[in-house]
Amino acid sequence: MTQSRTESREDHSEAMLDSALEALMQAGVHLRSGGRLADVGCGTGEVALAMAECEFTVTAYDASPSMVEATNERCAGLPVSARIQDPRTLVLPEGGYEVVHSSWMLHRLGQAHDTVRTMARATSPGGLVVLQWTNGGAMYDHPPHQVCGVLEDEGLEILLARDDVRIENAYGPAGAITGPAHAPGDDGDRPAHAPGDDGARFAGASADAPGTRNVRVVARRPLRSSKLARPAPRSSVRAFPLSVGTLRVVSSERLSPLMRRVVFQVVDAGPLPIEEPAETITLIWPAPGATRAVLPELKRWRFPEGTGRQHTVNLTVRRYDRASGLVTTDFFMHGDDGPASLWACGAAPGDEVGFGGTRVHWVTDPTAEWTLLIGDETAVPSMAAILEGLPAGHRAIAVAEVRDAGEHVALDAPHSEVHWIHRGERPPGEGRALEEVVRGLDLPSGRGQVWAGGESLVIQSLRRHLLRERGLRRDEVCALGYWSIPRTRRATVSPPET
Repeated sequence: MTQSRTESREDHSEAMLDSALEALMQAGVHLRSGGRLADVGCGTGEVALAMAECEFTVTAYDASPSMVEATNERCAGLPVSARIQDPRTLVLPEGGYEVVHSSWMLHRLGQAHDTVRTMARATSPGGLVVLQWTNGGAMYDHPPHQVCGVLEDEGLEILLARDDVRIENAYGPAGAITGPAHAPGDDGDRPAHAPGDDGARFAGASADAPGTRNVRVVARRPLRSSKLARPAPRSSVRAFPLSVGTLRVVSSERLSPLMRRVVFQVVDAGPLPIEEPAETITLIWPAPGATRAVLPELKRWRFPEGTGRQHTVNLTVRRYDRASGLVTTDFFMHGDDGPASLWACGAAPGDEVGFGGTRVHWVTDPTAEWTLLIGDETAVPSMAAILEGLPAGHRAIAVAEVRDAGEHVALDAPHSEVHWIHRGERPPGEGRALEEVVRGLDLPSGRGQVWAGGESLVIQSLRRHLLRERGLRRDEVCALGYWSIPRTRRATVSPPET
């Protein structure tokens, strides 16, 4: 059956959104506990919505009044403000944002240097600029080295610059995107044959048009220098996946009633690109009816056209022995019939599963004087890996919610201060027990590093407490929603206080 033009446009738009969110994740925005974000060329507000749900306060800019109206409607009730502004004469508050993002807008501008310069100056110390645009299509070209040069002239360091970004649509990989809804207006600052404003969003060069390249650039403004020079945290920006292949089960054992440890051997890939504790690896099981998993492309997480829907799950790498290639992972058994839990229950030596890896979920701050880790069972493997990586004598506090004392074995931290919370028969993700214990802690003085993982509503409330009430800096807190209560249950759960 032939796909309709409307369906093609919807798929193309979704692919463009996916690429924007992928760029922000690759930049490490998911590791930041909110902040101020500018979305330049916001379209209908999908990125603004996603970032607001990640606790960012978003200012969205677009030249089109209809796009601004759509963004405000889409993000009603969230900390999002959409404003009409021509990107050619962009005005942003200097140092006003922790993240400045723009996807698929720069190629609509005949001259983009001033716009890029304004976005660079709008970043606060430690802030990020995340840009995507197309060269070689029906619009204007802006070579990556020139854009990077402008960013560097403004004092930013380039963390990532690539011109091989792939955009997937219903027909497979698209070579370029030339017509998103970020048009500056109908006053001649586009080629005469360019589509009009709202109708431009899905139009573009053919997927196989020669010479088209999609560009992604991530840059960071360094922290202000101080009299006491301090080492900067390692950058989390890198492509994903840097390694793909097959894992073979070496051993499987039950650590506790709800936690199972599986040790894998990497059999057909090089060393995993692991630089930090608690990095995550994505396991891939074959689609129904298939005998082997189909692996993604290196650096893209893109599968061949026609690949059936495969089941994937992200797991924390509990330990990794680079010399032997052994990967230790801990599966939390959710108590459901999920494919990952069922597979882990029956995993036996010799069983194989595909993988892509790895993503950073913790970046060690060498200046932190103490560490606080918070989470439920889904986060306990990460907490354990982080604790093992801390230097001797480092002050560490862990707060973990588990079902009962039988689950303590999953977090072995003899030299750390561990506060166990027993949930009992209360369903996971409900109640305020984690936050109540954290509120009662007497945190050390000096610069800290906080990591939290668990149910998204619980994590949102914890994040607000740590930032607003405890007064911790945003670069001291990384709080990740690892899972969410099903929508059918959310109505019965009291929302976190604001």
